[in-house]
Amino acid sequence: MTSINDITDFVRIIREQPEWADTIRGILLGQELLSLPGRFAAFVELTEQNFRLIHERLGRLEEDVAALKEDVSGLKEDVAALKEDVSGLKEDVAALKEDVSGLKEDVAALKEDVSGLKEDVAALKEDVSGLKAGFSRLENKLDTSVNQINGRLDNAFGMNYEAKVEKNIRSLAGQQIKLRRVQIQKGRAFTDLNADMEEQLNLAEESGRISPEEYNDILLLDLIITGRRRGEDSARWVGAEISITIGDNDINRAVRRSRLLAVGLDQSVIPAVIGSHIDETRSALAEANDVVVMLLPDE
Repeated sequence: MTSINDITDFVRIIREQPEWADTIRGILLGQELLSLPGRFAAFVELTEQNFRLIHERLGRLEEDVAALKEDVSGLKEDVAALKEDVSGLKEDVAALKEDVSGLKEDVAALKEDVSGLKEDVAALKEDVSGLKAGFSRLENKLDTSVNQINGRLDNAFGMNYEAKVEKNIRSLAGQQIKLRRVQIQKGRAFTDLNADMEEQLNLAEESGRISPEEYNDILLLDLIITGRRRGEDSARWVGAEISITIGDNDINRAVRRSRLLAVGLDQSVIPAVIGSHIDETRSALAEANDVVVMLLPDE
């Protein structure tokens, strides 16, 4: 049996008997301390794994940082380009402001020009209005003068033509309505009115067969003639309107006034128109109203 007298003996025995050392160690340290080396080894291994993971993550972070640096560099370039664009835009805006200012000045000048033009136009309108009024007065004077001249010419030509008709009425009536012994009962002058015919018309007016207006209308007939056809004992009456160019009004007046004359004289009266020219339409109108057309050239 091994005896232990002091600590020196105890240490020697521990060294000589390693298994005792493990036993004593378990007694002295407890199970937790005994498991500490294994746990430390596991910790070291876990730490190494973590370091590896951290190293890998750091590598990736370095890569990400490098990429971010590149992105930041690109962003810086973009920002620089944007700054240049903004600077250019500022210059453009400044130029636009100057253009707008110039346009405003131009618009103001144009407004002044338009205002002046409006005044000029108003003045021109007044001038034109005055000219129109002057032209209108001049035109009226010219129309009046022309109408007066035309009236005088028409009257002159008409009187000459009526005189020519009266001069040639016997041959004209003989050729175109077969009348003989033609006598003018009313010609261009009121004094040419036959006294017997005048008396009969006065009696017709007094008896109320014709009105005063109708009496005066009869007197406006251009020509009233009488004559006989061969083999007839009674005279035939003709009421005629004379116009160089025969128109609708001439035909209508001949019809109306001849009918009134027939009532006033209580005689049958042939309506007639005498002229130099008549167109197909008026010829048809005359024929439809039983109006005799007698043509006498005005040469």
